[in-house]
Amino acid sequence: MELFGKKFHADGNLEDIFTLVEAMPKKVIIKVKPVDNLTIAMYPYINSNYDYITVDKGASKILTVIRKDGSTFSFNWGEGGYTLISKELENLKKAVVEYIEDYCHILLDWIDERKKEAHIYFNKNYGLWQLTIEGTGRNRGYWWSDTAQSFEEMAVEVIPYVKARGWEHYIATTGIDCWKAIF
Repeated sequence: MELFGKKFHADGNLEDIFTLVEAMPKKVIIKVKPVDNLTIAMYPYINSNYDYITVDKGASKILTVIRKDGSTFSFNWGEGGYTLISKELENLKKAVVEYIEDYCHILLDWIDERKKEAHIYFNKNYGLWQLTIEGTGRNRGYWWSDTAQSFEEMAVEVIPYVKARGWEHYIATTGIDCWKAIF
């Protein structure tokens, strides 16, 4: 998911080209399905030589493409910098992130651990409803909805990310309405 309300939406169904292999606490592995030339035309950021893609989770992310011959290439983004990449690889990154977060419901910012807190609120800076998950230390995960119009709609959207028994309303020190998950 991208910030500032500019969420990437791949043309077509990303399940046509990707399948989840394994989601680990700090890494996600997806398989690139065999593709023909028509599929490549529909998803031009995919290459018929791609076999697997791994993405490191957390504040600093590395996307690694493993080709069928075993060779690899990678690039990074997030905390600590980013690798300059082509528009084609930028679109690959966006499609992979969309598949992992929106199809598989895995937050890439979140390194799996016990959730201490989760909050929902309307982020006026982005004009979007936001979910923030907090763990130990600095570990946080974020998810923004580009469709929710109310707290109730957002609470339904975040069910795959947060298994809350309910939500408790409170007013933040900034004066905005917030809801804290009851685990």
